[in-house]
Amino acid sequence: MLLVVLAEAGAAAYLAPVLRAWSETEPGFEWSVVATAVASARLPVEALGARLKHAALNRGEQREAAEWIDRLSATALLCSAGGWPMEHGAVAEARSQHLPVCQFVDTWTNYARRFRADVPGGLRLPDRLLLIDEQGVKEAVAEGIPRSLCATCGHPVWETISELDPTDSRASVFIGAPVYRDYGTELGYTESDSWAMLEKVRRDRPDLISDLLYAPHPEQTDLADIDPNRIRPYHSRQLETEIGQVFGIFSAPLVDAYLSGRRSVSIQPNAVGQDMWPLSRFGFAPRARSEEELIRALEAPLAKASTSLRRGLENSRSRITAWIEEMVSND
Repeated sequence: MLLVVLAEAGAAAYLAPVLRAWSETEPGFEWSVVATAVASARLPVEALGARLKHAALNRGEQREAAEWIDRLSATALLCSAGGWPMEHGAVAEARSQHLPVCQFVDTWTNYARRFRADVPGGLRLPDRLLLIDEQGVKEAVAEGIPRSLCATCGHPVWETISELDPTDSRASVFIGAPVYRDYGTELGYTESDSWAMLEKVRRDRPDLISDLLYAPHPEQTDLADIDPNRIRPYHSRQLETEIGQVFGIFSAPLVDAYLSGRRSVSIQPNAVGQDMWPLSRFGFAPRARSEEELIRALEAPLAKASTSLRRGLENSRSRITAWIEEMVSND
């Protein structure tokens, strides 16, 4: 029995296509899922049916997920890697029972930070760590993750995104994120700073940004400074009909937009340290640290999505399934 543990919305969205595929065609092993409420909201709950054993775990508690290992007589663990106590507790319990453990990182940031724990070496690591591509492996190894643990498997959502028909629309959406909650001011900016800079450029250059909506992150709670008439839930389908530009900080929908052929810009006012948005860090898409940089990004011709990035995303669902099948067959 494979136990799947999911703590965050992004991790659940990443794995949802895989779980749906397993629901439609049995993968050759038994499996069950436990998740937090924010993660469950991104899962194909109807397809999972009775396999979803708990949909509202507390990710701040170490024991809640760990207890399901014994409750289900699990023989292997597949776990998200957001650095939450829930995940650490499940991995520690599986390790104590000598069960094989696989974790995955659904983006290209904060590799070691996800595994820091009070253990020898300072990192509580799985037997196998699934990363998107070789760039992810390179960055993870640079942060102290052993290369021998790393495997590449793409991204099950991003592999399905194809380029949309071109548009001249300057209608835009800003993707919110709980930056202050997670980082304080250590990055040099918060989500409020990013939104304020975007608003300023919109006022100064309405030819570059027409309508502008605010799409909150699922875990944003403080929207007091945002006009409620401009707050709207975001879905990538909006890129087909009404949205030509997507702004944000380092949320996954920025990558969705980039792969869809829409202008995608990370707004990081007065950023310090590492560029937190992978696609600008890799040189694929622009980030703006000032109003001048944002204006230049909006005036520049729109570049097509990187073919090397697309190649790294191919066959993601089958690659993930192959790694899990190998793990459970050896348990």
